Amino acid sequence: MNRSNARKVPDDAPTSFLRKRWQPYVLTETGADRQFYELAVLTEVKNGLRAGDVWVPGSRQFKDFEEYLLGRERFAELRDAQALPVAIEVDSERYLQRRLALLKEKLHQVDQLAGHGELPNAEIAGELLKVSPLKKSVPEEAEQLEDEAFSLMPHLKITELLLEVDQWTDFTRHFTNLRSGDLAKDRSMLLTVILADAINLGLAKMAEACPGTTFHKLDNLRANHGRARVKI
Repeated sequence: MNRSNARKVPDDAPTSFLRKRWQPYVLTETGADRQFYELAVLTEVKNGLRAGDVWVPGSRQFKDFEEYLLGRERFAELRDAQALPVAIEVDSERYLQRRLALLKEKLHQVDQLAGHGELPNAEIAGELLKVSPLKKSVPEEAEQLEDEAFSLMPHLKITELLLEVDQWTDFTRHFTNLRSGDLAKDRSMLLTVILADAINLGLAKMAEACPGTTFHKLDNLRANHGRARVKI
């Protein structure tokens, strides 16, 4: 449409991906609204990338989920040689049958215990399951000792602790620029990006929690120095 300077969205443009919230804005009496159609496409592509339903060939962050898995041919070779590195049942039918038999056995045990009122910390009354509240397992003396121990520890930012660890191990040397191979100029901000990914906080919330930085700076640093996997 841009190459031909067309303003009208073609009648055969796909619309099956449109969610209900988009339809009133995109689908009008005169046809599909181009601006809202483009916004809907970009939004759904973004959601698809985040969910893993859409991938980008060659991308580190948005690769196909199949690329994380053992290849079919390699799996077949290991299976035939009985050299799989994990103890699993490779026949799905046998696996499901075994799990189903185990489930039935456990359900029978629960039924017998419930009939005699011997379920541990639980009771079945009619169609209701009543679970006894958990008892406090930590004595008060231990909690007091914990508070005293933590009061003796110095209070510091986690990025400062990571900087000290980095001085021992120099692990940030692996997070070079993806294009130039240069090291990050701001190690503290690099560790902030790594921490945001590690605790699944996200860059937006991390930027809010860290005065002096912005989402744009963190996002730019992750785009240039981020790694999907790092061998140390």
